[in-house]
Amino acid sequence: SISDHAGELDWMCGPVAGVGAYVLQTCVGDPNVAANWKYADTATKSSGTLTGLAPGPTWVRVCAKGADAQPGAWSDPAEEIVR
Repeated sequence: SISDHAGELDWMCGPVAGVGAYVLQTCVGDPNVAANWKYADTATKSSGTLTGLAPGPTWVRVCAKGADAQPGAWSDPAEEIVR
């Protein structure tokens, strides 16, 4: 969702049992092009704030990594406007 601060987006996903980390990627172009997705953050909680983002439309997706460090499937992308 839109953050209270410029250049930031707040994010939240449903918590997943046994997860060691959540990996986030952002995309400012066509989300159907794999090369447009860039690493954004790794978090140990199922919510947080992405910072340092350029203003404009931004797509975000998240995947959970279990204790074995293997990533799960990517979530459906969500689009928001960074101010």
